[in-house]
Amino acid sequence: MGKEEQILKPLNEAQLEAVLSFGRPLLVLAGPGAGKTRVIVHKIAYILLKRPIPFHRILGVTFTNKAAGEMKERVEKMVGREVPVDLMTFHSFGARVLRKFSELKTIFDRQDSISILKRLMKERGWKETKASSFMEKISRAKLELAYPWDPDRLFYMGFDSEEIDLYGEYQQKIEEVKGADFDDLIAKTVLLMDEEPQVAEYFRNLYGYILVDEFQDTNPGQYEILRRIAQKDNICVVGDEDQSIYSWRGASLENIFRFERDFPDTKVIILDINYRSLPAIVKAASRMISANRKRHPKELKNVKQGALPVFFKRNYSREEEALFVVELISSLLERRDLLPVAVFYRANYQSRLIEEALTRRGIPYKILGSVGFFERKEVKDIIAYLRVLHNPEDEVSLIRALHHIPRGVGKSTDEMILEEKAKVKDGILAVKKVAQKLKGRRRQGLEDFLNLLEKTREKLKAGLGEAVEYIVEATDYRRVLQETDQTGARLENVEELIRMTRAIQALGMGLDEFLERASLTTSLDEKARADVILSTLHAAKGLEYESVIIITVDEGFIPHSKVTTTEGIEEERRLLYVGMTRAKKLLLLSTATYLPSRFLMSIPSELVQVVEEPWEVVPPSSGRIRHPVLGYGEVISREGGRITARMEDGRVLTFREDLAGIEFLD
Repeated sequence: MGKEEQILKPLNEAQLEAVLSFGRPLLVLAGPGAGKTRVIVHKIAYILLKRPIPFHRILGVTFTNKAAGEMKERVEKMVGREVPVDLMTFHSFGARVLRKFSELKTIFDRQDSISILKRLMKERGWKETKASSFMEKISRAKLELAYPWDPDRLFYMGFDSEEIDLYGEYQQKIEEVKGADFDDLIAKTVLLMDEEPQVAEYFRNLYGYILVDEFQDTNPGQYEILRRIAQKDNICVVGDEDQSIYSWRGASLENIFRFERDFPDTKVIILDINYRSLPAIVKAASRMISANRKRHPKELKNVKQGALPVFFKRNYSREEEALFVVELISSLLERRDLLPVAVFYRANYQSRLIEEALTRRGIPYKILGSVGFFERKEVKDIIAYLRVLHNPEDEVSLIRALHHIPRGVGKSTDEMILEEKAKVKDGILAVKKVAQKLKGRRRQGLEDFLNLLEKTREKLKAGLGEAVEYIVEATDYRRVLQETDQTGARLENVEELIRMTRAIQALGMGLDEFLERASLTTSLDEKARADVILSTLHAAKGLEYESVIIITVDEGFIPHSKVTTTEGIEEERRLLYVGMTRAKKLLLLSTATYLPSRFLMSIPSELVQVVEEPWEVVPPSSGRIRHPVLGYGEVISREGGRITARMEDGRVLTFREDLAGIEFLD
């Protein structure tokens, strides 16, 4: 088999059309599991083999360095040699442009940028705790290509005059050292190409073909770069508007629709064959997402065959839901063909009950793209106060709690406290002794800290929840998070900790047991294997699992209670669609309140099996079965992966052997 045949033979009809299409702008809309990356890789390989375009004149753009590296490896394996094709991220491309055509020397990461901003805010007497939120404001401005020298635009975007001055001072500071922050790599590249048209012309002449992966995730600045360097007929973008879920990071779904307007005579090819999931999953997800208006109509088809339905379990509390989910996971662990199993949720704090239930059952798990509930900074900060009261020798928690909020103390004070603690073996007593030696703001800060600890100790007599609520109130922590936490996730975690400790208080659990539970959960997370994955729906994009459980599919969770606009609701529906289409064999949707999500109403009932109780999934071992709804039955025959059984009510029914709802009895 020749190399050309090796490149083209694995492709289906639509993929082949996309690989062979040239001479017009190309928009490839690829549904989940439809092989979009395959199209890009095979198209690059085909260009290298058959088209008169030198390899150094091909540009492939994606969103992570890892994805770019993997694509390059696949191309080289296909063509059988090393090829220095330009496969990179948008930010890498921007850095290349600015290094070549400007004086860029240093790129500041986000933490560097915030540190610079904090120093400038401190000089102005502003609260440094606002640095992160103001950095986000600057990022949003740069996303719209708005800089301090355009104050009218910044006023329109909500900046006041002092904020514009601070933004200008920050920008001047990084440019003085010939630097740029992460957002500059896109924004300043666009501005440079506009100010010096020869820069854009250089790249238009350099690249004979441009390919873009995950096009639905591009932001306005990234789109403008493409518009300036493409030659109108040498660009192929691949994406899926149904999987556009990152508007909060600046991604613009509108770019897909702009492309057809800005690139005349665009050819649109739809990849609608799903190679990942069983039929019920594909059909349920397709019907659900069809309720969105802002999309190209497409109906996914599936290749895989199987009789498993989409399972649905209605619970009436998050605690009940967690118990059911972990019972199901325990059963799935007996079936290697249904592993790994992933549990998805809308917000990070929702993992806490699942983590605790898994811990009690001794089931290891892994948190994807995040950390466990008890490892999250805002949770650890509050628990640090409790640890100090529980064990005054815990100097790590002592210093953490001391610096939870600004108290006018720094490293020199820390050193004095630790030196004193080494003598008296009691961190709280050490703080008291050091406070007596100090004056002014530092002494007041330590005395306030000691007073907070003492009052928290008193609150503990009333219960754990009372103590945690007091810490949050006394430190004004809600306000701090509201000013610095743009997504609200950290504040939600704090509220979840309060809710959790109040529930523990009602059960009579004391401080010792609570701290032990927190430590145990952490240690399990660190040693987890990958049979059980916990993840937010956002972090799950681009991945796939044999089994997927999506929890709390309720109004107020998905769609989130803060989302009210039509555009926002449609993105929330896309988020659920992404989660559903990660499942290869088994998909279960679970609710935890009396108000299931409106999105579930679009799924045809004939595709769904309602689960009334937890079930077990074990390998076939005997002639008797138990079905979660139909009860017990005697196996009459087993042939071709199917079981015929006579049920207790006299009916003779046929099931697939891999049906997750069947338990085989000894």
